[in-house]
Order: sequence, then C-alpha cells, then structure tokens
Amino acid sequence: METSGIARFGGMIGMTLMMMWSFSHEVAAQQADSLRGQKYVTIAPGPQYAAPSLHRKLWGKHYRTEWATPVQVPVFYLDAEAGGLKPYRSGGGNQSRTLHLRDSRGREYVLRSVDKNYGKALPEMYSNTFVEGLMNDQVSAGHPYAALTIPTMADAAKIYHTNPRIVFVPQQPSLDSFNTRFGNALYLFEERADDNREDAPYFGNSKNIISTSQLIEKIYKEAGHQVDQPSFIRARLFDIFVGDWGRHEDQWRWASFEQNGITIYKPIPRDRDQAYTKFDGLLTGLGTSAAGLSHLQSFD
Repeated sequence: METSGIARFGGMIGMTLMMMWSFSHEVAAQQADSLRGQKYVTIAPGPQYAAPSLHRKLWGKHYRTEWATPVQVPVFYLDAEAGGLKPYRSGGGNQSRTLHLRDSRGREYVLRSVDKNYGKALPEMYSNTFVEGLMNDQVSAGHPYAALTIPTMADAAKIYHTNPRIVFVPQQPSLDSFNTRFGNALYLFEERADDNREDAPYFGNSKNIISTSQLIEKIYKEAGHQVDQPSFIRARLFDIFVGDWGRHEDQWRWASFEQNGITIYKPIPRDRDQAYTKFDGLLTGLGTSAAGLSHLQSFD
C-alpha cells in the first residue's frame, strides 16, 4: 500500500474511533437528563470500546466486554453526600479527570473519572488523528471496576487502603463552575488520605498523613524518621500480585506513628484503577516493545 493510501486508511480509523467516542458521551448526557431524580442509572462505562473480532485480535481483547456492558450504579448528588460536599479544585494528569471536594469538617474527597483519555499524553501534532484514537482505544486494557476489588484483599494482606465507590454524577447546581466539564459521567468516589485521619482504621487511625515529597524531605533533612520497610515490601508485593503497574510517587500517602521517640511511616497505596491491566493484542504487544515498555507485564 502506498504511503498516501496508508494515511487515508489511518485517517478513516481515527475518524471512526473519534465519532464513537463523541457518540458515547452524547448518549451519557441524554441518559442523565431522562433519569434525573432517580436513585440509580443503568449505563455502560465505555461503549466505544466494543470492537469486531479483527480489531480485538490486532489491538487486544482487553476488557472490552466489561466496558461495553451496562451496569446499574447509584446517582451521586454532592449536597446529599457526607453532609454536603463542595468542589474546590479540578486536577488529574493526562489520563483522568479529577475533582477535589471538601465536607463541612474539612475532610477531603475525590471524584476520579472511570473513563480516561490516553491520547492527551501524546504530542500536540497527533491531536485529533488516528494515533490519538488508537491510544484512547487502549483504555480498554484496564478493567473499569478494578479499584472496587482492592479493599477486601488489602484488609487480608494488612495493607492500608482507600474505599472507592463507583457513582454516576449528573449535572447539578452543587457542581458549581465544574458542572459542564464534570457532569453526566461515571466516577470513582473515595476519601483522600491526608492530614489527621484518626477516625479511619483503613488509614491506620493516623493523626498525620503526608505525601511522598513530604516523606522524602523529612527522611533526608531530619533525624528520627523511618519508613516501615516490611509494610512497604508487603504493599509492593501486593502491587505485583494484582498487576498494578501505575505506582508513581503520587500514588502513595504515608501514615505516621510515634514509637519510642522515632516517627515511623507506613504506606497507604491509592488510585488502584490500573490493577489487572492486560497488554494482549498483536499490534499492542509490538507497540509496547517498540516503546521500551516490555517490563509491563500483562495480568493473567
């Protein structure tokens, strides 16, 4: 096939994937309007990831069936949760949309989008091209409900953890200026491990939870600060057990405890939506290897 023919073929693939992406979000908005006031909504987390057999063979079977299957989830209203929640900041990296919330006592929570956008991590020259469409298609390599399975196993392994729930957030006045961007989508909702959480046994009832950057600063600049190494090793072995490769420094918080004049820090892993990731598919495997990512092991 000539170069121009390849470009046209790639463009057709990209346009098809982008149209599927746009259509799925239009459907979500229509469902939100028609089901407003109900306690539950039935919706598929990612109908755009359904694909014919050839596409699955080339780009991976992944968890396309799970993404495209409608499920029933609770409808989430900020003013009815935890005594009332107020959004104060949006965030997230190149993949997820994240909304930070606070309750009346100052405790923090987060909404993190179930669906993602891998294409935003690409250079701008690939924006709205078939390359971006193919990158977004690889979201199906992750299980949409992976994070929900972690707390029970983490309890058994004696590892601190968050307690995510999956919810549908319709457009609503409580979202304030975030209404248009964040309304009408599926999210993982969970408490943030931060500051004083002596009321939370799943965070070790720690009175002072800090970030990784704060931990490093204390260890290298102050005496009497140590990481509980067996706890950290246990947490990392658990990562391997569930195939969770998304464990950069911001995926950890650290619960502090005073013991005999020394401050001991135990890990609180968070953001578990990359557990069980599959890298199947002929072209997916070749692409992963070419990108120098062959260390990422597919879950089986």
